[in-house]
Amino acid sequence: MNDAIALIGAGARFPGAHQMSDFRGMVLSGSVHFSPVPALRWDHAQMHSPNPKHVNKTPARAGAFLDDIEWFAPEFFGVTPKRARLMDPQQRLILEIARQALEDSGYARRHLADGRVGVYVGASSSDHRTWASSPVHVPVNLAGRDGVAPVLSADEVLAVSAALPGISAYSITGAQLNMIAANVSQTFDFHGPAFSIDTACSSALAALHEAVLHLRAGVVDAALVGGVYVQLDPTMMVCFSRIGALSFSDRCSPFQAGADGFVLGEGAGMVVLKRLADAQRDGDRILAVVRGVAMNNDGRGQGPLTPSATGQAAAIRDAWRDAGCDPASVGLLEAHATATVAGDASELAALGEVFADNVSAPVPISSIKANIGHGLSSAGMASLLKAVMAVEQGVIPPQPLSGPLRSEFTGPASWLRVPTKAEPWATRDGTPRRAGVSAFGFGGTNVHVVLEEAPADTRAPSSEVARHRFVLSAPNADFLAAYAAGLASALRATRAVPGDVAFTLETRRIDTVKVEFCAADSAELIGKLDRLADGGTVPPPVAGASTHGRLVSLPASPLVQRRSWLVDETKASGAAKAVAGA
Repeated sequence: MNDAIALIGAGARFPGAHQMSDFRGMVLSGSVHFSPVPALRWDHAQMHSPNPKHVNKTPARAGAFLDDIEWFAPEFFGVTPKRARLMDPQQRLILEIARQALEDSGYARRHLADGRVGVYVGASSSDHRTWASSPVHVPVNLAGRDGVAPVLSADEVLAVSAALPGISAYSITGAQLNMIAANVSQTFDFHGPAFSIDTACSSALAALHEAVLHLRAGVVDAALVGGVYVQLDPTMMVCFSRIGALSFSDRCSPFQAGADGFVLGEGAGMVVLKRLADAQRDGDRILAVVRGVAMNNDGRGQGPLTPSATGQAAAIRDAWRDAGCDPASVGLLEAHATATVAGDASELAALGEVFADNVSAPVPISSIKANIGHGLSSAGMASLLKAVMAVEQGVIPPQPLSGPLRSEFTGPASWLRVPTKAEPWATRDGTPRRAGVSAFGFGGTNVHVVLEEAPADTRAPSSEVARHRFVLSAPNADFLAAYAAGLASALRATRAVPGDVAFTLETRRIDTVKVEFCAADSAELIGKLDRLADGGTVPPPVAGASTHGRLVSLPASPLVQRRSWLVDETKASGAAKAVAGA
């Protein structure tokens, strides 16, 4: 276990989930989160055509979109509102998710690893850069660079990008992918390596691979690892339509006979890692253990978009060898599975090469892309977080299904099964729960991760006292009420004991409005949170109340946000009217 890496905290923002507590609920319920293109992104009527051969158009109508990406808390992160407007939303999301992950790990008020922390983020594209550079490239293109004679007047050319800010000192830093990771280091004063990595759809797990190697080598003592993707223009949707990878039925159906491609998704996720021995020494709560990782490339093949079962199998086999574990001990496979005909066939073949002759009972297989689509550079992190939740809670999540499975499941892949409802994860002979997580990028970079449940918890249990002391804070009274409501809802759905809740709240920052109170049990705690949620008051704590306990996962504390969007809609409307009246 000397090379084992502890995962001690997590943050998430995916369709249907603003934070990890939402994400866990979404995964366990098996809910699906596809929707039409939001008007904030682009006018999809201009891009849609039912004809799949229509150049520069797409038959797809839906995606898996994040809501409220225009909102951000610049003051909390030390960012000016002007700079926030010019930041790629991917940069803002990763900052927010890093804050969630640090809070979840108990380091919101403590310095993590004396600053010897690396930040590794999977990020592969920036639609924001296209928008932000429009004041430069749009006039050039309209003036004939593409071989088209000018057809607009000078005033009309200026009106095209009138709603966008001019180029400024923040334009470069706001558009560069490297700043997605660098912002986190600068905000939280981390001094290890900070970089973004692009291996296409495997970017997030490639970032994890690099972080694990750096932790094992002693380059850093802790790491924040994430993945992010946001689609601000329709280019990717059109491109994937042209190569036949996107679903024209607006469904994502991994493993199913009727699968016709993926729904393009988006999201952001991040985990906090430490060497297992260090996490145990420091008394950290451990959600799961990364036992093995491997990354390779397919090498020469039939083309950059053609998957290789041989290359995928090699990465999977190497990861289990790195873990020092028998592949027969796998209890869950969280597949890359994008619901493309060729991709799913290759992956099933690759998994069969490694596991089929070793397992004694059908192994559950799933893919979160059925819930939230394919989030490209964020996809591997969504898969990882789903598997972490499964090994931590001992639950096999359900896979949304809308039709019959592929023929392989009654043939060469009969050693696999697709669970359709949440079920307890039974283990055999004391073997810890283990999951394999895969991500494969076009271009042939494959990554596989072996996850294992955490070792027995040696942290001190909650103290046996008559009353526990709770500290709840927020930026203002309205936020405090909303925070109390969120906590009450979460506690109704969990088994967290009051002492652990009290201890966890003590690790979080103290904000402008603070309330302290006591409760003896869960019923009293939830009752007082409900009272605060309704705007009421609660009696102050009594002397001698305790806050000793263990860290548990709770909803993130609230931040005051402001709208930080590149486009000025008022100017856009005015420019449109001016051109129409010209």
